[in-house]
Amino acid sequence: MKRLLLTTLATFILIFSLFGQWTNDPSTNTAISTLPGEDAIPKVASLPNGDTYVSFYANENGNYNIRLQKLNKDGVPFWDNNGILISDNPSMSWLTDWDMTVSQDSCAILVFQDIRTGNNDIFAYKISPNGDFVWGNDGLQLTDDVAFDASPKVEVTNSNNTIIAWSSENVTKIAKVSPEGDLLFGGNEIILSENDISISWPQILPVGDDDFILKYYRDSGQSWSPIRKLYAQRYDSDGNTVWENPTQINEAAGISAWTQILGMCSDGNQGFFITWHDDRDMNNISQVYLQHVLNDGSLGYAQDGIEVSTRPGRQRYISAISFNQENRKVSVFWRETNIDQNIDGIYAQQFDLEGNPQWDANDVQICPFGGNMFYLIGVQQSQNNIFVFYEENFPSSAINNMLKAKAINQDGEFVWSPEESTICSVESEKIHPSIGNLTQNQWVLAWEDRRNESTDIYAQNINISGELGNTVSPSGISGQITLNEGTANIQEANLVIAGTTYHPDETGNYSVELDPGTYTVTCSLEGYEDFTQENVVVTAEEFTTLNIEMQIIVPNNDPSVNTITSLIGNYPNPFNPKTQISFNLRTSGLVSIKIYDIKGQRVNTLINDVLSAGNHAIVWTGLDSNNRKVSSGIYFYRMKSGNYTSTKKMILLK
Repeated sequence: MKRLLLTTLATFILIFSLFGQWTNDPSTNTAISTLPGEDAIPKVASLPNGDTYVSFYANENGNYNIRLQKLNKDGVPFWDNNGILISDNPSMSWLTDWDMTVSQDSCAILVFQDIRTGNNDIFAYKISPNGDFVWGNDGLQLTDDVAFDASPKVEVTNSNNTIIAWSSENVTKIAKVSPEGDLLFGGNEIILSENDISISWPQILPVGDDDFILKYYRDSGQSWSPIRKLYAQRYDSDGNTVWENPTQINEAAGISAWTQILGMCSDGNQGFFITWHDDRDMNNISQVYLQHVLNDGSLGYAQDGIEVSTRPGRQRYISAISFNQENRKVSVFWRETNIDQNIDGIYAQQFDLEGNPQWDANDVQICPFGGNMFYLIGVQQSQNNIFVFYEENFPSSAINNMLKAKAINQDGEFVWSPEESTICSVESEKIHPSIGNLTQNQWVLAWEDRRNESTDIYAQNINISGELGNTVSPSGISGQITLNEGTANIQEANLVIAGTTYHPDETGNYSVELDPGTYTVTCSLEGYEDFTQENVVVTAEEFTTLNIEMQIIVPNNDPSVNTITSLIGNYPNPFNPKTQISFNLRTSGLVSIKIYDIKGQRVNTLINDVLSAGNHAIVWTGLDSNNRKVSSGIYFYRMKSGNYTSTKKMILLK
């Protein structure tokens, strides 16, 4: 009897270690699926509360089904082992890429291709945190034709609408879906097509409230060796193009047919940075380039981008990117090899908005240049540091590859001690690793793993400290800052807690880690009334939610109001493409506001008229008196009213 009890206990411990909470042992990890047959191509997406969705293909009974598991922040699964079945409809015997994200209402949105109709069509599913099928048990069918539709990408806008884009033979298609599952854009998809040109490999970046930017390729020539050019276009909430013409990011050729999904991130001002590698000199030597596309579609750097490193005798591939909202610097990471591609490492460089390198001229060496092989998985950004995730292969060892991470600060210095953290050290091949976003100070990675006879899905968390396993959860205050009216740059809001000033991200979200206690929170933004909330209680291992709505200062045009005549200022500053200049008048009278360039030459007159007393504002859109766009640089605006004169400086960035 005792022997049976011990055996039963041992079995329980084994199951708990496979499907239980996060382990701190990189040789153990957490099994997401150990079904018979091949499990493949996992996708990871995390929620703000630390819950994480992991979805994957599961080859059950000869068909690749779609399954989904959800874990809490401690790694404990919500659903039965191996997750819930999303779709067992017929699929091809070989797989194309697919995608998953999370919605603003904490649902998982999965988009993939199968052949249930007899054709290769795209389907979308929305799964609630409780496992309900929000868009129906069979999902939404987005295509119904004989074309080969494949490799969909998905993102959610700040208005909680879903944007899905995919390749359909020689064209790219875009669909928009409401939270309830209604097809928007008039029930039709947007189709990007050109004669004798293939439009392929879309990527989506949500911007503003409900707009999005689409990156895509224009390919001509042979499909296996195309002349590939990189483009982008912005679309509004109705699917109309915003930029007069698509932005051509590079004119140089040399991007290979196997260079598909690129490193791409927001610049915090409704533009984006993008990085890629190409062999534009056609000498069989690839180099990595960086480009900044501003919110009006213009290029921030020279056409064809900045070459991130010029160290001779090297090839550079497979780059990743991150942007720091505080110091306005962009960091690029890449895999680097010798010309013969038998020695490699991982390097990085940081650039400012003018394209000037910020670190040592020889770049920062993340992984040593030597006999082991390194592959970038991805790069993630916290408020202060940058985290690099990669595979390390050991050609002379029985270990096929390990999953590892390192952290560096904004000066390019390593943060952890020891500087490297091993996420998985099991002697097995690991394929298609996927990383969730940073939530509750941790990331979750999932991958295909062949430590058993079949290919299974395993996952592991890693904390911002570099440690694995469960740690004490942080506490603090988080929420969203919104504007009841106006067009101010929300990132310029000053949030003060315990004597420290913080700024929200471009969507107004903020999260401040604090010790348990009681706090007073204030928020200020030029042109808006100050906000104060006292007695905000923070409890251990929890984040208190405090959403803040900033009330715009309403103009008071009553002449009897004793307002001081003053030129308040402009916001945003720097700006692109427009800025609002605010001013007050004590009494009614003639007012002029004129724009001058740095040489003192008048550029435009915004106003020269009689106004009533009170608060006023006027917008400058960066045009001169002939309605031509002015160049980026420093400008001055001068207000005159009676005996009052004031001049202030502003900066136009492009």
